[in-house]
Amino acid sequence: MSQAFIRIKAGAYRTTDVTGRVVRTLVSSGRKNEIVNVIWDCLDDASFRVPAGNYFYRCGDTMGKLEVVE
Repeated sequence: MSQAFIRIKAGAYRTTDVTGRVVRTLVSSGRKNEIVNVIWDCLDDASFRVPAGNYFYRCGDTMGKLEVVE
């Protein structure tokens, strides 16, 4: 099973595909501005595994790129 580990500030976290479609929204626990580890299990909001490819995450001002491989 694939997983992505990301260190970001606590808050709402969105993963989008290359078209900009939101595939997963997570809320991390923690106090405001606290740096936390977020684990994305590479599932979408409907609990289906996302296909291999590039994805992007955003939490507040923090953005980054993820690559899902098979």
